[in-house]
Amino acid sequence: MTGAKVIEAVILSPRADSRGAIVSAVVNFHREGGVARATLDGLVRVRRHAEAAGILVEMIFVLDRADDETTAIVLQHPLVQSCDLVLKVQCGDLGLARNIGFAAARGEFSCNFDGDDLFSANWITAALHRATQAGKPAVVHPQLVVNFDRIQSVCRLIDQSDGRFADAALLKTHPWIANGLAPASLYRDVPYQQAGVAEGFGYEDWHWNLEVMAHGFVHVTAPETAIFYRRKAESMLTSYVASKVVIRPSRFFEDIAWTKSARPTAKPPTSKGHASTGRA
Repeated sequence: MTGAKVIEAVILSPRADSRGAIVSAVVNFHREGGVARATLDGLVRVRRHAEAAGILVEMIFVLDRADDETTAIVLQHPLVQSCDLVLKVQCGDLGLARNIGFAAARGEFSCNFDGDDLFSANWITAALHRATQAGKPAVVHPQLVVNFDRIQSVCRLIDQSDGRFADAALLKTHPWIANGLAPASLYRDVPYQQAGVAEGFGYEDWHWNLEVMAHGFVHVTAPETAIFYRRKAESMLTSYVASKVVIRPSRFFEDIAWTKSARPTAKPPTSKGHASTGRA
């Protein structure tokens, strides 16, 4: 892993036996404060919906340089059960913190949440069904992204199975988000790379989504599911835009075969468009 660091994970809340878990949900926290409570309340509904469908879910909470308020809210919340795990790390990098959570997963599938977002209650249930019915290795994303707070908008994510997606578009755009569900082994085999803003790199989610495509996975969506994405005035995304970073080199672009899979309607990139991968 490029720029990998050895991170010590301190177990704040150990788990009992969770080896029967079907889905391991990795939830990352930093300095969300009171906002974390709303996210945890929402995840209670997500877990209940899944367990009502017979899906056992273990939660892995990764507190990366979290402040005392956020840490206390997580540890005291009723969502945290005996089968769950709470880890305290000092990564200072979202991708590396996610890797630690995924490494601890015991479920057959893993998914991820951020500590300031909300999800429709049916997210895990519908995503797992979509993953098992996809017919090929897939990363499942919510169908809708509902932006709220400083920006209000709704968009529908692209499902590669609908036949209208052009690989060439990935040179300049990122059509998916970080949040998804996939086989747990994928997150271990293809770990997130460190952002590396000082080196001019960022958008670790865009990079990871390309890397898994290079490993033979497709990106699909679960019908009638949504993420409610909190858009703040200052965030990691706004810092990436301000810093004018690009994604790290990806195996996806190194494999010349990807150009052959672009749809006939896709316009080939010009020399100007090929100079930079652009931004999400």
